[in-house]
Amino acid sequence: MSTSLRARGWREYNPMLLLAVLLLLAISIPMIYSTTVGANGVLSFSLGSSFAKHLVWIGVGVPILFILSFIDYQMLRPLALPLYGLAMLTLVAVIALGQVKGGAQSWIGSSQLAFQPTEPAKLVVIIALAAFWSKRADAPGTWQALLLSLLLIMPPLGLVLLQPDFGSAMVIVGIWLVMAFVANTRWYQFLLLTLIAAPSAVWAWTNVLKVYQRDRLSVFLTPERCDTDPVFYARACWQTIQARLAIGNGGIGGMGLNRGIQSQFNYLPVQESDFIFAVTAEELGFIGAATVIVLQLIIIWQIWRVVEHARDPFGRLLAAGIGGLLLVHCLENMGMNLIMMPMTGIPLPFLSYGGSFTLTVLASIGMVQSVSLRRRRWSF
Repeated sequence: MSTSLRARGWREYNPMLLLAVLLLLAISIPMIYSTTVGANGVLSFSLGSSFAKHLVWIGVGVPILFILSFIDYQMLRPLALPLYGLAMLTLVAVIALGQVKGGAQSWIGSSQLAFQPTEPAKLVVIIALAAFWSKRADAPGTWQALLLSLLLIMPPLGLVLLQPDFGSAMVIVGIWLVMAFVANTRWYQFLLLTLIAAPSAVWAWTNVLKVYQRDRLSVFLTPERCDTDPVFYARACWQTIQARLAIGNGGIGGMGLNRGIQSQFNYLPVQESDFIFAVTAEELGFIGAATVIVLQLIIIWQIWRVVEHARDPFGRLLAAGIGGLLLVHCLENMGMNLIMMPMTGIPLPFLSYGGSFTLTVLASIGMVQSVSLRRRRWSF
């Protein structure tokens, strides 16, 4: 490719997407710092601390983003099946050998360096679905393709539910819905599948979900019980109430870094991950929380622009699946902090602590940039 063509190609790079990601990572650094500080305001810094690890994950993840931008995303198509098989093996391994944290058996490794296979498995599911549907681009929306795509997500979905990780299961379903929409699934097909799934959901409520999972869903469905039922409050409402208090404490400008009441006195559980949005709202206020929301919306918007201009079905579906992954994570994480979504333990993209998740979402942005860079076919 000539120099002029390379220059034209680089104009297809999406700087707004990259800038929004880097700004969120920059905000995440003081917020993760804050969650490692006790009420006395003294940072307990060590190489094994969450703050130090977060810096490492960013330092590793950002180069991965750029490297994957340079690599042609089409190279992922022939790797879809091997990657899918490897991801299923790791999910089976976590069921057999994994550590239990927060009620879910989701981690492999030591307490100092744990790996969560579910996070990269979500990205592998996207690659597999993109490869599957792109082969059927000449026959979009057929029942055969739709049902086979559902069979494709059943193994990872079942293995994730066995951990049990209800939040990640929701993400996988959300990814499928977004990609099915982009693959031209008809509205009546979605409606029929919803009608078929409804009885299964009722059965799963009683026979699959554990008591604490039903309680978390009940908080979302009937939040008034937290104010009227003391027993239910003690059992299920503590987290949501603390998040609501933290967000209310922040006001317009926030209480200041390391000065939040709910965060600094550890009233918020898993505040470096699940409730990082509440910490941000308390310490940086409405201005900080709104900034995070706007940056996340810019990322989703720019990914959708890449979807619209992708040069082929595989690239379009790949970008759409990644957009779905980030969208569901944002809606669920921020929604549960605001008691607008069920309480599940999933992180907020580019802001929450978590090595497996941070590397996964940064790698996914690199893939989207690869699609953007190659949205035109060059002639020689």
